Amino acid sequence: MSFLLNRRREMSCDDTHWAAISDRLRADPKDPDALFACAAYLAAGHRMTEAIESLDNLSEIAPEYPGLWRFKARLFREMGETELASMCWEKGSHDP
Repeated sequence: MSFLLNRRREMSCDDTHWAAISDRLRADPKDPDALFACAAYLAAGHRMTEAIESLDNLSEIAPEYPGLWRFKARLFREMGETELASMCWEKGSHDP
């Protein structure tokens, strides 16, 4: 029973998190922090292609966003796209 209650709490946190991200993106579709958070949220849900799309949008707006290229490399690696992962990793090698 406690597992179900905890799972319900997790789902409501996820819903709240997604609502906050969505609200920020509706207010400003070019909000770099919201785009990165969106990608992280989608990746956590194993929606890698959509997460990459969010990072693509971010890279057009703020290509120097901290962690962008390393995160994108990790997602590509998880998708088995090693060449794309290597390219992103190289771009991110200058991240602080």
